[in-house]
Amino acid sequence: MGAFVSKWLFVVAIMAGLGSAAAASDDAMVQGHDGINLGLGPSTRFVLQIDDAGHLTFIPDGAPQLSDVDENVAKQIAQAYADPGKLAKASGANATMYDGGNAKPQPIASGVIRVSFFQLTGSDGKSATLLVFENGYDRALHYKARLTRGGKTSPTDVCTVLPHLRGYEQWPYPVERIDLGDFALIPYQPGTTPVCE
Repeated sequence: MGAFVSKWLFVVAIMAGLGSAAAASDDAMVQGHDGINLGLGPSTRFVLQIDDAGHLTFIPDGAPQLSDVDENVAKQIAQAYADPGKLAKASGANATMYDGGNAKPQPIASGVIRVSFFQLTGSDGKSATLLVFENGYDRALHYKARLTRGGKTSPTDVCTVLPHLRGYEQWPYPVERIDLGDFALIPYQPGTTPVCE
């Protein structure tokens, strides 16, 4: 699942959604296994830079803050998840566009990618996981992800994050850890939708 955001629009390929952020304290860490470079625990945020040779720099960026825009998109995803027709249009290889409601998104910093990992609690009290990307590059961001849940780790579908937009991945359950890797900036043709795989 994946997403991107322009001034007011957000594209999201969904696997579920909920509402408000819950507190957590695990630290993010850099590691390497199976091509995965960055491990995120709940309530962590990193900034990464990718140079022209493809080398990565990871910088811890404090505790993430769920913005009004993020919360509005997460709620819309949750509503779509409850509708099988909408879910089918926004899952797997597909992506759906949402707006941020009345909330105005903050500018995306140029030349960096910010990654935030939230545990959410919906109005029904159930937990979900939200991963937010802010892509400050002129190219699309490709990456791969693996989720650890109940002590078991497996790959998950994700979508490219388009240039200068926000990307959202959401799952309808808590995730202990998200491993991200195979980061690459790839050429982007305006008007092209995210590639979800």
